[in-house]
Amino acid sequence: MNGILVGFGTNRKLNAVYSLVEGKYPNLGENIGVMTRFVGGKDKIAVNFLKQFFSEMNNILI
Repeated sequence: MNGILVGFGTNRKLNAVYSLVEGKYPNLGENIGVMTRFVGGKDKIAVNFLKQFFSEMNNILI
């Protein structure tokens, strides 16, 4: 696994909003724009903001 790993509870402590990055090589850049994004976090306003951001980005990438 490549990426940054943090301990359990870190996102909650930081009140972070996050989204996993998924894709398949060799077309990772293209896959990121069309795959379903999963968004998580406790702050519903921030989660909805990130969901809207990804929605708008997908419209631009397509």
